[in-house]
Amino acid sequence: MDGLDISMAKISHLDWKSKLIDFIYGFNDLKESDTIDHFECDFGKWLYSSGLKEFEHLPIMKAIEIEHKIVHNDIKRIVNISKTEREGVAGQQIIDDFKLKCDSLITLLDQLKLKV
Repeated sequence: MDGLDISMAKISHLDWKSKLIDFIYGFNDLKESDTIDHFECDFGKWLYSSGLKEFEHLPIMKAIEIEHKIVHNDIKRIVNISKTEREGVAGQQIIDDFKLKCDSLITLLDQLKLKV
């Protein structure tokens, strides 16, 4: 698995979970320019340069690709919601949903690590 440190990929995406929790609760401010898409993060660069080719025989790779894209799309969507929406019940639901998606990605990365 040249070029990929799964532990660092996990840490990076968990860091976003923490940042978004702080954002929802008003402890920090984020804007879309603070985010990167699923192609630009280190994991995405590895995934699209060699990961999908190298491990195409593993069915889990497609699930990882899909979940990774969803996580990044949600990050961008969340940083663009209004302060009013963040502070209400909707904000709590949004972050709870994101936590589940992020945790799902982490679980998939753990499973990948066991397979390679």
